[in-house]
Amino acid sequence: MRLRNLAEAYRADAVVVPGVAHFDDGVVPTKLLRIADVITVEPEYTYARIGWARREYLR
Repeated sequence: MRLRNLAEAYRADAVVVPGVAHFDDGVVPTKLLRIADVITVEPEYTYARIGWARREYLR
């Protein structure tokens, strides 16, 4: 999961993707949502990070 690795390496708060079709099976991966919000362009939507209060402990 390259996008997750990049988001983690850069400590990104959010990543922007064209749409959920960018992911396998059209589903935003939970592992990515554990470290960053995911914003889709089409449809315009924000998937909120899960476990954000514990973010520092996940690294």
